[in-house]
Amino acid sequence: MKNFKLKVIFLLAVLLSGCGFHEGVIESEQRSFIKFTGALSGAKVTVDGAVINVSNDNTVYEISPGKHNIQVRKNGAIKVNRNLLFGNGMTKEVKIP
Repeated sequence: MKNFKLKVIFLLAVLLSGCGFHEGVIESEQRSFIKFTGALSGAKVTVDGAVINVSNDNTVYEISPGKHNIQVRKNGAIKVNRNLLFGNGMTKEVKIP
């Protein structure tokens, strides 16, 4: 019986010592990036319905990881309409025709 109690106490001590394992761990913010290239002049770009002023194909825009709808209109016509999935740290390029 004494041996059993020692085993239980030891097991509880091991389990309780792991409770603060994640304390002090800093996780970096998740983010992804999108870049637009091609014929940018006159293009109206929206990401999930929000307008992005795209003026330079060297600019990289930050976007949260996940699924996003990218739409590009020129002269009133939809030139690009894509649903893209972004992973953490991923950069994707959208070419505007």
